[in-house]
Amino acid sequence: MPSKIASPISPPATVIVTGANGFIAQHCIAALLNQGYNVVGTVRSASKIDLVKEAHKSHPSLQLVVVDDITSSDCYLKAFDNLKPSAVFHLAAPFHYNASNFETELMIPAVLGSTAILEAATQIPSIKRVVHTNSFACIYDAAAGPFPEKTYTSKDWSPLTYEDGVNAPNAPTAYRASKTAAEKAAWSFISERKPAFDLVSLCPTMVFGPFLPGSTPKSIQEVNTSNLMVWSVVSAGKNQPVPPTKGPCWVDVRDVAEAHVKALLVPEAGGGRYMLCQGVYCNQELADVSRKVTSKYAEKIPVGEPGKREKHTHFGVDASDAERVLGLKWRGLEDCLDDLACTSSTRVHSYGLSSPASFLRRACYGGFCGSTALATLTWASRHVTSPQPYNREHLSLAAPELGSYPWREDQALEWCGRPCGGHQRIELERTDMNVPMDQLNATNSGRKTFNMTTIAVAIKQGPVQAIFAVARRKPPGRNRMATMAAAV
Repeated sequence: MPSKIASPISPPATVIVTGANGFIAQHCIAALLNQGYNVVGTVRSASKIDLVKEAHKSHPSLQLVVVDDITSSDCYLKAFDNLKPSAVFHLAAPFHYNASNFETELMIPAVLGSTAILEAATQIPSIKRVVHTNSFACIYDAAAGPFPEKTYTSKDWSPLTYEDGVNAPNAPTAYRASKTAAEKAAWSFISERKPAFDLVSLCPTMVFGPFLPGSTPKSIQEVNTSNLMVWSVVSAGKNQPVPPTKGPCWVDVRDVAEAHVKALLVPEAGGGRYMLCQGVYCNQELADVSRKVTSKYAEKIPVGEPGKREKHTHFGVDASDAERVLGLKWRGLEDCLDDLACTSSTRVHSYGLSSPASFLRRACYGGFCGSTALATLTWASRHVTSPQPYNREHLSLAAPELGSYPWREDQALEWCGRPCGGHQRIELERTDMNVPMDQLNATNSGRKTFNMTTIAVAIKQGPVQAIFAVARRKPPGRNRMATMAAAV
C-alpha cells in the first residue's frame, strides 16, 4: 500500500504511544522525547503513571492518560480529546501465558485492540500515520521447527488463523495466533476503510537490551520475555551445559525504538511491513559474550564450548528492507548485553546472579510456574552455598508481592506465624546447615508430599539443601513453588 504523506512527521509533532509502561514503549517514548517530539502515553490504570514518569523525569512535558479498555475506540477518543496528534505508536496488546480462555483473554482483545485505535484515528483528522508494533510471531511458522533451509523476510506470514488461536493446544500458540490475527485485522481495516492516514507495521524478533534509568524491574515478573531468555542462559551454572537455542534471532530494543521514529521521518515507509532483526545468535554466543561483559558473575555462566557457533541448524532472517527503507544500522550483541548488565545490576542483580535466593522467591511469588520456576529453583540450588545463611534481603516478603494473590499471603502468614505486612523482613535463625534428608523425612512423618509446615519446620532446623532435593523429587506446581519460596 502506498504512503499517504509527502513529508516527514518531524518534531515538535505530537505522538501518541499506547501501552506506555511496556519495555519497548518506554524506549520509544525516550527516543521521541530526546528528538523533541511531544508525547502522550496511554496506560491502563492510574497506578502506572508515576512509574512511567519516573523513567522520563528529565522530560516533564510527557503527558500520560488512562485508557482502561484498549478494545474501545470511545475510550481512546475521550483520552485524546483536544490533543491533535500527528501520529500513533500502537504497542498496547494482551500478553500473558496463563490464559484459560484463549478467545476471550487473547484473541478478542488483540484483534479489537488493533482495530479500536484505528477506528479512533479515523475520527482525528490530524493523524497522518499509525505505526503498529507487531512481532516476529506474525512472520514465523513455529510448526515448521528450526527449518534451516528457510530465510524469513517481512513478506512471510505465520499460517496460524483465528480459529487456531481459539483452539490452540497451549498459550504460546494462542499468543502467536493473536498477534497474527491482530496484524491482519489492522491491514484489513486499512484496505476496507481507506482512512486518511497510512499504516506502518514493525515486526521485531527477540528484543534484548537495557532498561531505562528509573524503569529497572523490581522483580523478575517485570522483566520482558526476551531478556528472560538471556537470563536463562547466564544463570544456568558454570558447570552446566549451555541451554539449547530456541529463538535464534534478536534485535536491540534501542534499534526497535529508532525504527519507530524513522517510521515517522521517512515518508515512503508508509504502507510497509518491516521485520526488525539484527541477525541470528546461539546460546553459546550469549554465554561467551555475557562472560566477557559481566566478569563479576563469570562463575555463574555456563562455559559450554567457547567459540563454537551453531551453523545451519536454524532458519535465517533477512531484514534488509528495514535497513534500506528506514536506514537502520544495528547494534552488536556485545554492546547490547554490556548495557543490559549495567542497567540490571542495581535491582535484579544481573538477573539474580548475586542473590539467587531472592531471585527464586521473586520468581515464585511473581506467578511463574512449570519449567521456569523449576529452572530457577534448580539454579538456586547450585549457587547458594550451604554455609552461607540467608540474609534479610533474601528472605523479605514485601506486601506488594503478596497482596495480589491471597492464597500466597495466607501461606506466608502460616509459615511466619505472625503478620508480615508492609516491608517487614523475616530472618531465619542461623543454625546448622547440614541436616540430612532423612531428618526432613522424619519431620514429615513419612508422608510423600512436603507441605509448607514441613518445609518451615525443617528449614528452621537447617536443611537448606533438602528443600532443593524436594524440588528434584516432585514435579513443580504453582502452590508448591510458592511454598518453596516462602520457605527460602
